[in-house]
Amino acid sequence: MSTTPESLSALISHYFDADHNRLEHLLNQFIVLLEKDKSRAIMYFGVFEKGLHKHVTWEEEVLFPWFEKLSGNGSNGPTHVMYYEHGLIKESISEIKRKLDDDNMNIKSNIQNLLSIVQQHHQKEEKIFYPMLDKLCDEEATSEIFLQLSDLDNEGSTEEA
Repeated sequence: MSTTPESLSALISHYFDADHNRLEHLLNQFIVLLEKDKSRAIMYFGVFEKGLHKHVTWEEEVLFPWFEKLSGNGSNGPTHVMYYEHGLIKESISEIKRKLDDDNMNIKSNIQNLLSIVQQHHQKEEKIFYPMLDKLCDEEATSEIFLQLSDLDNEGSTEEA
């Protein structure tokens, strides 16, 4: 595969769009299984939550600072909205977890709220944020972003060990 700048022009978008698809699939499996196999559904929710936490960490610790630096917008641009929506998603997940822990299965509205927030948030990132970041990044910046993402993953694996 070529490593020319053209091949990297949408790498961030492709990578994070694929991760969104993975996360949405896990969330949908949770929803589908909730009434059929609660314990398996909860397993999917746990994997979704862990994956979402990692995804948000990647964005907040790597992508957003790079975007703010390269765009010159600081935290007053699109990242302000993204941080806010991450907070809403985390609150929604916490509420669902609390109800699941209490064996309170009256969570349909909470699940629909989470699904709605996640889908709208992903649309904004996929249609606006990631393409803007891809355009702002040259080959060196894109490479540095992926190096930093890898470093974050390595930090997480040593903390968990």
